[in-house]
Amino acid sequence: MSAANPNPRAPWIPMKEKLKAICSLIQSYNLTPKSFLVAFLEQKIDNVAFRRRLWGTDKGWDSTEEVLLTIKKRACVHNEGRALWEEFILSQVIFIFPSSFPSINSSSSTASRHKRLFVIRNHQAGLTLKEKLAQLPAVD
Repeated sequence: MSAANPNPRAPWIPMKEKLKAICSLIQSYNLTPKSFLVAFLEQKIDNVAFRRRLWGTDKGWDSTEEVLLTIKKRACVHNEGRALWEEFILSQVIFIFPSSFPSINSSSSTASRHKRLFVIRNHQAGLTLKEKLAQLPAVD
């Protein structure tokens, strides 16, 4: 560190090498990449919270969207993953717009709602997300 440049950049390291080192470190703490990511997103530790402060803001949304779309891409590599992704997205639509799905959300019991979603999923097996949405009750 010199007086002229108190914060010199780290030397360039290929992404492959960075990923190998980070994955080894994560594994050395008995974590998986998913468990690390969940902990990183949920912990309220100041240093961690500071690093994710822009995830849900206009300024940080482009990179947040990139993360979400990359997860989607990874999840949808196989047909089973695509179907699971579509079920997840459908569940989020129902969660975000509950008044649009009164027959699913009529019960106050979370377990009951999950049971109804399970019935819907099994009844609509093999349908695309668009087809599943088209079969849901209309908005009153």
